[in-house]
Amino acid sequence: HTNRPVKIVYNREDSFTGHLHRHPARIWCEHRATRDGRLVNVRMRILLDGGAYASSSTAVASNAASFAIGPYSSANALLEATAVYTNNPPCGAMRGFGAVQTCFAAEAQMDKLAAALEIDPVELRLLNALAPGDVLPTGQTITGSLPIAETIRAAAALQPPAAEPLPRASIRLPGGA
Repeated sequence: HTNRPVKIVYNREDSFTGHLHRHPARIWCEHRATRDGRLVNVRMRILLDGGAYASSSTAVASNAASFAIGPYSSANALLEATAVYTNNPPCGAMRGFGAVQTCFAAEAQMDKLAAALEIDPVELRLLNALAPGDVLPTGQTITGSLPIAETIRAAAALQPPAAEPLPRASIRLPGGA
């Protein structure tokens, strides 16, 4: 209407109510493994809050189920993902939509499984790391390069950052501000 560019500046509250955001999720997980730590079964029930509209919720639910067990191999998986309408603000697709929520849950489960089996969490992850030739829960066989074990080893070798007083300069954090 102005025939000129218009600038809109949202405050923090406006951003939460006026922007699309990640689908909140409730996730129930069950991981079963042999005594030596080999995953034999992963079950995950994923409930995604799509907000008032479902524009991208079906894709988010598909991604959530597809990436639910993380970068690990399991002979058996039962993955159920459901997106529901709610009275919350609409949700959308954001950087890795659907995968972020379930990968967080899968990694938390791996930590709990390692503790229950009294196995080092890094060793448990290395034991179950996907490799070329493995089959994903979607039925896809992995071909080509897949450096999961190398990535786990590299991450495990990193030293934690030194403690510093709060608030921290966010530009110095991994990923910047």
